[in-house]
Amino acid sequence: MRKRLSTSAFVMIALFMPLAGSQAVAQTPGEQMFQRRCGVCHSAKQGEIKTGPSLWGVVGRKAGTDPAFRYSSGLKESGLVWDEATLNAYVESPRRLIPKTNMSFMGERNAENRSSIVAYLAGLH
Repeated sequence: MRKRLSTSAFVMIALFMPLAGSQAVAQTPGEQMFQRRCGVCHSAKQGEIKTGPSLWGVVGRKAGTDPAFRYSSGLKESGLVWDEATLNAYVESPRRLIPKTNMSFMGERNAENRSSIVAYLAGLH
């Protein structure tokens, strides 16, 4: 004979099941910072365009060259290749590094936050 779950046991299981699943997908500090500071406009998924281009595989890519996105003349003409140093400088102050950028983001002044974001981006490939 099978036992039936009480209503309260069923409710408890239903309430806590989503929590168990969400804990399995823990975000790194870099991913959390990326989502907070960059994720509104940029995706970390390959080929997913938002307001800005996807940043999947950005390290090693020449700035302004993803054919799926229409870049500002500043980015296309910058001649930069994204590496950790150029990404750090750009995330710190996009308009200082590339004055003709369309980026509305004013920059991340906190070096630890920038480092987390850049490390996360370097791992996207």
